[in-house]
Amino acid sequence: MGQNSSCQPRFGIHGEVPGHSYSRGLAILHRHAKAGGPDVSGTRFVPCPMVGLWITTNPAMRKLVLEMLALEREPGVLSVSLAHGFPWGDIAEATAGAWCISDGNPDQAKTVARQIAEHFWAIREDARTKHL
Repeated sequence: MGQNSSCQPRFGIHGEVPGHSYSRGLAILHRHAKAGGPDVSGTRFVPCPMVGLWITTNPAMRKLVLEMLALEREPGVLSVSLAHGFPWGDIAEATAGAWCISDGNPDQAKTVARQIAEHFWAIREDARTKHL
């Protein structure tokens, strides 16, 4: 899925998701559709071997989301997304990880996705939801 996506749903900080994030994703999809299909060569997914619940109002997660938004302003970066994994899924691919879609530049996408995945891994204990 991650290697063949041209756009992923955007989820920002809970309660603070700007409308332009959604419209930007739709604009990317529209551009690809008019061009005859997406160029997914610049799409990379870097897995983080963990599954859990991470709430974006947590200060550590908030900082990560803000980093992702800043990276999306870099030239050539079209989309940066984070997969939390799904704790109740019974599939091998149910893991956390980071996606980046660049404008046809797989090296840039891999670098950005790895940066976000490494940051996510580093904050995993501070950012995870504590259950009873």
